[in-house]
Amino acid sequence: MNRVYKYKLLTADGRPDTFKAEMPEGSILFVEIENEPPLPLGRITLWSRVDLMDDPDYVRTFRVFGTGHDIPANYAHVHTWRDSQFIWHLFEEG
Repeated sequence: MNRVYKYKLLTADGRPDTFKAEMPEGSILFVEIENEPPLPLGRITLWSRVDLMDDPDYVRTFRVFGTGHDIPANYAHVHTWRDSQFIWHLFEEG
C-alpha cells in the first residue's frame, strides 16, 4: 500500500545547506518547496509517495546548491526553485 507523506527536512552535519530525512528507501518524491524563512536559514518541506512495506528508517541526505556551485558527482538533481532573487537546486546524495 502507498501513501503520501509530508517531510520537513532538518539541517544536518552542522551545515545549513544539508538536510536529512528518515523515509523508505524507494520513496518517490513530489517536491514543492516551502522555505520558512527563506534559505539559507530556512527549512525545506517536501512530500513523498511511500510504500508502507519498505523499511521506514532509511536516512536520505539532501543538499542545496546555488547556481554555479560545485556539485559532487554522487548527487542527483531533485528540484529547482526561485527564492526572491536566488535560484536554488535540491540534490539527493546517492
